[in-house]
Amino acid sequence: MKKTSLLCLMIAYLGCPIIFLGQSKPTSQLQLTTDITDAKFCSSDYLRLQLRLRYFNSGDQPVILYRESNTIMTYFISKTISDADAEKHEQKYSPMQSPVSAPEFRDGEAPDEETFVILEPSASYEVTTNAHLPFIFNGKDKDPDLLRPGRHVLQIRVQTWPAAQNVGAKLRDRWRGHGHLWTQSLISRPVEFNIPKHPSVVGCSPN
Repeated sequence: MKKTSLLCLMIAYLGCPIIFLGQSKPTSQLQLTTDITDAKFCSSDYLRLQLRLRYFNSGDQPVILYRESNTIMTYFISKTISDADAEKHEQKYSPMQSPVSAPEFRDGEAPDEETFVILEPSASYEVTTNAHLPFIFNGKDKDPDLLRPGRHVLQIRVQTWPAAQNVGAKLRDRWRGHGHLWTQSLISRPVEFNIPKHPSVVGCSPN
């Protein structure tokens, strides 16, 4: 009996797994972190946070990202980072969005650089947005769901694709030589913020 046949029989008898080595499939991973760059109380019960969103490509292939990926879909507010990790939220709500028509993308063989950014592995991209927290305890309302003074943790779900998913699938297939077109929403990592007992109210622009 040949040596290779004998080896196969021994493996089958011992119940050992057979591992086939080959090139692993490239993976697409995108992470979202936030930094609070400014905080304003526009009224006694309304806090506006200016956020810097940072998208980081932690995968091993390029990612194609829509540059205006700064629309907040959902807010998640927790008391601690541990609560946030366990999805124990003080508040979870989605802001009302004004209806906006989906943009028309150039029908090209490569992503338009004015509309999309290509993130190589370990590269990042930053964009800003405002977070609106309108449920702050104002010292009068007894609603237990209002956020009290002290430390809190914020996460946001951000929309990264403004068009229909079938459009994204079509472009993803067309642009696969340039990277993976990202069309999934993302939840940011937790970031802490503080609500003072006696906030200073300032004038805020409508936006």
